[in-house]
Amino acid sequence: MSRLKAYYTESEIQKHLYTNGNEFMTPDKKEYRGTYHRYLLTGEIYTLGEYSKKSKKLVKLKTEDPMVSEYKRLNPEIKTTYKTPKDYILRITADNIKQGFVIRYFIKKVNSLNVIEINQKQYDAHGSNKIDRNLYEVAAIKWLITGQLHDTIDNGILTIGVKHKNEKTIQSTAKTFKGLDKKILNFTEYFTDIDFVVSADINNPNSSTPTSSY
Repeated sequence: MSRLKAYYTESEIQKHLYTNGNEFMTPDKKEYRGTYHRYLLTGEIYTLGEYSKKSKKLVKLKTEDPMVSEYKRLNPEIKTTYKTPKDYILRITADNIKQGFVIRYFIKKVNSLNVIEINQKQYDAHGSNKIDRNLYEVAAIKWLITGQLHDTIDNGILTIGVKHKNEKTIQSTAKTFKGLDKKILNFTEYFTDIDFVVSADINNPNSSTPTSSY
């Protein structure tokens, strides 16, 4: 591995240093013992007392808990590298508005109430164990974004509105997915009125201004 600079003055190099181990490792993650030299301005450390073509760059030794190492040795089939969930900001599309709802996805650690919203890709990654299913749990809900907003009573018949339906969805899901009722407090979030006015075509004076909807 080449040095950051092609040339270093003698005053920039600490030569013929020595380590007994437990300090550095080579790029192949092997602990290093022996002579090494250090470049003061860049912080680079290389094997051997002074630089040659045989020198290898050294980095700080990364140690692993012996119990973790033994667990990996006894369980080589166990996956130890997973993706980390990232917070997602939902964006409502015209297709969502046409169908009147959107599916929302959430994730949290099994021992936590800290819920974050994720996208479907991350939700699927949890299902395929690319996100650790032993550490995280997920939930998916149908979230209404159009329709009658509030409850109404007509001839004694109660019709539940979007706000109330979304609230009931959160309360029901939170019974098993703890913390969701603390995450979602606005039950009309992303709600939109699907009726809108289409502006007249200024290039066609005979055109009307119809009322349309998705």
